[in-house]
Amino acid sequence: VLISVASWATTPVDIHLAIDWKALGMDPSKVTLKAPTIDKFQQGSAFEIGSAITVEPGKGLLLELKEK
Repeated sequence: VLISVASWATTPVDIHLAIDWKALGMDPSKVTLKAPTIDKFQQGSAFEIGSAITVEPGKGLLLELKEK
Protein backbone atom coordinates (compact mmCIF):
# COMPACT_ATOMS: atom_id res chain seq x y z
CA VAL A 1 0.00 0.00 0.00
CA LEU A 2 1.39 3.40 -0.97
CA ILE A 3 0.51 6.32 1.31
CA SER A 4 1.19 9.94 0.44
CA VAL A 5 1.20 12.70 3.07
CA ALA A 6 2.08 16.39 2.81
CA SER A 7 2.02 19.56 4.86
CA TRP A 8 1.74 23.19 3.93
CA ALA A 9 2.23 24.30 7.54
CA THR A 10 5.03 26.73 8.39
CA THR A 11 6.37 24.49 11.17
CA PRO A 12 6.96 20.72 11.41
CA VAL A 13 3.76 18.73 12.00
CA ASP A 14 3.45 15.36 13.77
CA ILE A 15 0.76 13.20 12.21
CA HIS A 16 -0.80 9.85 13.13
CA LEU A 17 -2.21 7.67 10.37
CA ALA A 18 -5.76 6.38 10.79
CA ILE A 19 -5.65 3.05 8.97
CA ASP A 20 -8.69 0.84 8.42
CA TRP A 21 -6.88 -2.49 8.84
CA LYS A 22 -9.99 -4.54 8.15
CA ALA A 23 -10.62 -2.77 4.83
CA LEU A 24 -7.00 -3.43 3.82
CA GLY A 25 -7.14 -7.03 5.00
CA MET A 26 -3.94 -6.51 6.99
CA ASP A 27 -2.88 -7.28 10.54
CA PRO A 28 -1.03 -4.26 12.05
CA SER A 29 1.26 -6.61 13.99
CA LYS A 30 2.43 -8.12 10.70
CA VAL A 31 3.30 -5.05 8.64
CA THR A 32 6.14 -2.57 8.23
CA LEU A 33 5.82 1.14 7.49
CA LYS A 34 8.74 2.72 5.67
CA ALA A 35 9.59 5.83 3.72
CA PRO A 36 11.84 4.49 0.96
CA THR A 37 14.89 6.45 -0.14
CA ILE A 38 13.98 8.50 -3.21
CA ASP A 39 16.82 10.57 -4.70
CA LYS A 40 16.18 14.33 -4.40
CA PHE A 41 12.87 13.74 -2.61
CA GLN A 42 13.23 11.90 0.71
CA GLN A 43 15.66 9.96 2.87
CA GLY A 44 14.72 6.45 3.88
CA SER A 45 13.09 5.98 7.28
CA ALA A 46 11.17 3.32 9.16
CA PHE A 47 8.22 4.02 11.47
CA GLU A 48 6.47 2.06 14.20
CA ILE A 49 2.79 1.44 13.52
CA GLY A 50 0.80 3.97 15.56
CA SER A 51 3.75 6.29 16.18
CA ALA A 52 3.92 9.94 15.17
CA ILE A 53 5.37 10.80 11.77
CA THR A 54 6.93 14.25 11.43
CA VAL A 55 6.24 16.08 8.17
CA GLU A 56 8.51 19.06 7.56
CA PRO A 57 7.09 22.45 6.47
CA GLY A 58 6.10 22.48 2.80
CA LYS A 59 7.22 18.88 2.35
CA GLY A 60 5.68 15.47 1.94
CA LEU A 61 6.44 11.77 2.28
CA LEU A 62 5.69 8.64 0.33
CA LEU A 63 5.21 5.72 2.68
CA GLU A 64 5.09 1.98 1.94
CA LEU A 65 2.90 -0.25 4.09
CA LYS A 66 3.94 -3.87 3.50
CA GLU A 67 3.29 -7.22 5.09
CA LYS A 68 6.40 -8.71 6.72
